[in-house]
Amino acid sequence: MDLIVWKGHIIIVYDDKTTIESSHSAGGVVRKSLNSVLKNIMKSRVPVNDWNDNMPKSFVIRRWFKE
Repeated sequence: MDLIVWKGHIIIVYDDKTTIESSHSAGGVVRKSLNSVLKNIMKSRVPVNDWNDNMPKSFVIRRWFKE
């Protein structure tokens, strides 16, 4: 499972085409297209390899898995 993370927000990458996230405007948890989510995020944020609170417009993608 992959997570897209920035301060105050987490998006779960459900599969290779779908994300899951909480949406106040939609009234709960929603599924969205991974491609559209990434395109939207890239309009206002910059991907980084290491989390840094000094870069408020950044985000990271992390893979979480069990061995």
